[in-house]
Amino acid sequence: MENLRLFWAVNLPVDIKAKLVDLQRQLTKVRADVKWVEEENFHLTVKFLGNVEPVKVPAIFEQVKKEVAGVGAISLEIQNLGVFPQQGMPRVLWVGLQGEKDKLIAMHNHVQKALITLGFAPEGKPFSPHLTLGRIRSPRKTQKLLEEITCLNNQNRVIGNVLVKTLDLMESELTRQGPVYSILGSIKL
Repeated sequence: MENLRLFWAVNLPVDIKAKLVDLQRQLTKVRADVKWVEEENFHLTVKFLGNVEPVKVPAIFEQVKKEVAGVGAISLEIQNLGVFPQQGMPRVLWVGLQGEKDKLIAMHNHVQKALITLGFAPEGKPFSPHLTLGRIRSPRKTQKLLEEITCLNNQNRVIGNVLVKTLDLMESELTRQGPVYSILGSIKL
C-alpha cells in the first residue's frame, strides 16, 4: 500500500476562512506574483509528518491522543501579516496568531514528544505558529506587497478569534490542481 502524506493541524471555522479570503482579495489588488492558498485549505499546521506507512497511523493517532490529553481548548486571535524569510526575497505570506500562543506551542511540543517516541525526528527549527495566506513566486511587485502589509498592520485590526477545540490528523494528497486535504481523525482537546 502507498504511503500517506500526513500532518497534524488545527482546521479553521468557515467564518474565519471567509475573512482570510477577504484579506487575500485586498492584497491581490497589488498584483504581486502570489499563489494564494485556497479557502478550503486554510489551516494551522501543528506538525508535518511527511510520508507515513498506513499501518503506523493508528499508533500515531493513539500516542498523540495520550500526549495531548488535558491540554484543553486554546483561544487564539488572528491578526497582523508577515512574510518568511524576513531578509531577502520573501517566499511565504502569513497571518499571525495572538492569544494563548504559549498553550498552542505547548500542544505542539506534546505532539512532537509523542512522535519522537514513535521514531519521528524532532523539527530542526522552533515552532512558529502562523496561517499561510500565499506563496510568493517572484519579486514582481513584492515591494508594493510589503508596503500594503505594513499599511494593513498599522490599522491594528483583529481578523477574527478562534477557540481551538480539536487537533486533526490530516492527509495531504498532491494533485496537479494543488493539495487536497482530508481529515483522518480528530482529537478533542
